Amino acid sequence: MMRITFKNVGQGDSIIIEWEKNKEKRIGIIDCNKYQNTNPVLDHIKNSVYNINAIDFLILSHPHLDHFSGFEELIRHCINSGIIIKYFLHTVNNTPAYWKSAVNTNEAKNAIRLLLETIQEAEDKIGMNHHPVQANTIFTDIKLNEEYFIKFLAPTNEHLNNYIRSLPDKDFYEASDNNSMANWLSTVIKIYSKKHDNYILFTSDSNKDVLFVNKKKQGEFKGNLVLCQCPHHGSEASFKKSFWQLINRNINTPIVFSVGKNTYGHPSVSVVKNLIDCNYQIFSTNQHGYFSNSDFENSIIAKSVHLSIFSSINPTNKSDCLNGDKIFELNSAGIINSLIN
Repeated sequence: MMRITFKNVGQGDSIIIEWEKNKEKRIGIIDCNKYQNTNPVLDHIKNSVYNINAIDFLILSHPHLDHFSGFEELIRHCINSGIIIKYFLHTVNNTPAYWKSAVNTNEAKNAIRLLLETIQEAEDKIGMNHHPVQANTIFTDIKLNEEYFIKFLAPTNEHLNNYIRSLPDKDFYEASDNNSMANWLSTVIKIYSKKHDNYILFTSDSNKDVLFVNKKKQGEFKGNLVLCQCPHHGSEASFKKSFWQLINRNINTPIVFSVGKNTYGHPSVSVVKNLIDCNYQIFSTNQHGYFSNSDFENSIIAKSVHLSIFSSINPTNKSDCLNGDKIFELNSAGIINSLIN
């Protein structure tokens, strides 16, 4: 059994993966964002019913503040508590200037400086390994247990080169803290099962041209998609409908929007509508559960949104309004179930 938790961290990402190996509880984390002066991932570690004394991996999908703002505090807690972190993986080389090129403000650059210093301290004090990762290299898939593996599908060398070419003439069209071209560094992560031929897809803020599939030759997307993350908080600029139409999936495969209050129009109405048309089941970390097709009448779709598409609609399960985290379990039969309080 595997449990995947999309934490409610506002406009940002934090994903916790928990599984068993040799009857021991294991945990890994993709991104860690602070939210309203709290660190939801750190709180999860502190409040776990299990005695967490090791974290298998921390993965930074890309060096934007809404994906890494909580990592320094989390790693510091592990150092002080003697919690082993086996690997810190990221898509940036180990040159500080390269990391800082992904952000604009002094505040964000200082946050990167503190994170890099803490990573170095964790290497010295708790033996944390610190590695850049890249798809389509000799870097092998990560074995979680005898059944489940992690594979990096992006960024490839081509995506990294796209980012490098952008550096002399940056196009800052997003949050002032972030260089938007650094989305080319975003991970696309696949957790797949050799037993059931199914997989889970985490897309972070990946560019829409990264996600491509040919129906006759599905390549890395061969198998059945059972759970996924919508790219870039539901941004229209990161959405390619043909990809989400073509990949094999179940009817009502869950797709999760990691989204909070923002000024960018995330999630896009057209993205939500297209995913519903493709028979995905929509979930949001913005204090809401899933929505059915009947929730999206023409009068609602016509509204301009930031979060109104979620916040103005009553969720199918009203009790879930109190819980922004979205939790899923993958059982021994390879079936995903959503856990709604």
